[in-house]
Formats: sequence, structure tokens, C-alpha cells
Amino acid sequence: YYFLFEDSKGQIWIGKEDGLIVAGTDDTLKEFFTGNSKYTVTKATEYDNKIFFATGQSVILIYDLEKQTFEEAIYEGGAFFTDIAYLPDQKLILLSQKHGIFIYNTNSGIFELSKLNNDPDLTGYIRLIVDKKKGVWVYNTSGMVWYYNQQRKQMRKMRLIPEEITNMIDLERYLIFIDSTGLIWITTYGNGLFCYNPLTDELSNYTNSSDPN
Repeated sequence: YYFLFEDSKGQIWIGKEDGLIVAGTDDTLKEFFTGNSKYTVTKATEYDNKIFFATGQSVILIYDLEKQTFEEAIYEGGAFFTDIAYLPDQKLILLSQKHGIFIYNTNSGIFELSKLNNDPDLTGYIRLIVDKKKGVWVYNTSGMVWYYNQQRKQMRKMRLIPEEITNMIDLERYLIFIDSTGLIWITTYGNGLFCYNPLTDELSNYTNSSDPN
């Protein structure tokens, strides 16, 4: 299984190498695209009463929660989509295995390569985190993270792991937590704890030290 996703109606979707399973609120199970399916369903996101499923076959499966029907959005260039998240202005961000980051416009149905692909630091295996305020965090093994603030519609690039130790870390791991005051706390694997204030754009680093000050 690739993921579990709970939609706004309380249904649980399970993404598989060969399709989808949904567990309804009435304890029923339904299967979609299973058996000899051509779809490996990797991740999901929801907005405007629709669920958007990323697949490994260069397709977004779009499920209408009211009509209970699927439609396809196909990227003709060929890509294995690994993750998906909602952005403002009816757009989706998609990560892929070998083709970088895509933006999909749900109004026009057009796929575009993201401008983030021009950043020389954003290469290799790319991952994505969505925080509880719908902020989107993109990272890889460069020691950098890219944060998209949904409210301000701004991108912020931050270094969390110094270059001199990135080669000693086999896989970067981050957890994102927003406290009751709006501060964003970021855990790292190898460089302590960070606190980011989105109002002042200040980034602070807390590491273990014997210095009492």
C-alpha cells in the first residue's frame, strides 16, 4: 500500500500498486482500478469536493465526491507522480521520480514544469510535507527546504543542514509542527531543532550544547 487518505466525508482511501480501495462510513469496501489495473495510486489531496489522486502512470485521477465518478487528467510527456498537494488559484503541485516538479491547473487542465526545477539545489529524490495550515514544504538531500506560504503566496528557501555534513546523512527526515501562536517548528536529522516565524521571516536554530548560555 502507498497511502491512507481520509476525505471530508469520512471515507478512507487506500492507494495500491494496482488501484484504489475505499472504506465507506457504513463499513462497506469498494475497489476501483484493481485487478489488472493500469494505475499505481501513490498519493491524494482534496479540495472543492473533489479528490485528486497521483499515479505512477502520468495521470491524475479526479474523483467527484457528489457525482461519485472518476475522470482522468493525462500528462502526455510521461512521469511517475509520487506526491500531490493543493495550491491556491485552483492549482496542484506534483512531485515526480525523474522529471522534477509539475504544476497542474485544474481549470485549464494544463500541466507545466515548475520554476523550482531551475534551482540547482533541487535535484534527486524530492519529498513533500503539507502542514496543518496547508503550507507546502519541499525537500531533498541538499540540506535545503522550500516553504510555500499559502496565505502570502510566497516561496521561502531555507538551509537547515550545513553543506559540510549533508554527505554524512543518508536520508533527511523532517517533521513540521505549528504551535498555538503560529510559530513553525521543524525537526532535523543531524542539526537540531528550528523555529520559523512566518510573520517576521526569522529562522532560529536550537542545538544541543554544553554552553549554559
